[in-house]
Amino acid sequence: MVQFDRSWYNRAGVERVMDFCTEDEVEQFFRSVPECERMLVRSGIQLGKYWFSTTDDEQHLRFLGRVRNPDYIRRPVPDEMMVPERH
Repeated sequence: MVQFDRSWYNRAGVERVMDFCTEDEVEQFFRSVPECERMLVRSGIQLGKYWFSTTDDEQHLRFLGRVRNPDYIRRPVPDEMMVPERH
C-alpha cells in the first residue's frame, strides 16, 4: 500500500494559488503524477485516493489551535493562514 501525504498534491493546488511554483512546474507535475501512479499500479500496488475537505472557517480554527498549542511541533507559517483569503 502507498499513502501520500497531502503535500504530494499541493503543487497542483496550494502551491499554485500561493505562487510558490511556476506554471511550468505545475504542468510538469500534471504530466509526472499520473505516470508515477500508473507505475505503482502496474507493480501490483493498490492505490487509493481519499479527498478530505473542510470549510474555510474550520480550517482557520484548526490553524489557530496549532498556533496556540505548545505541544504541536509544526507551526503554520503566515502564508498558510492566508490561504482562504487568496481564492
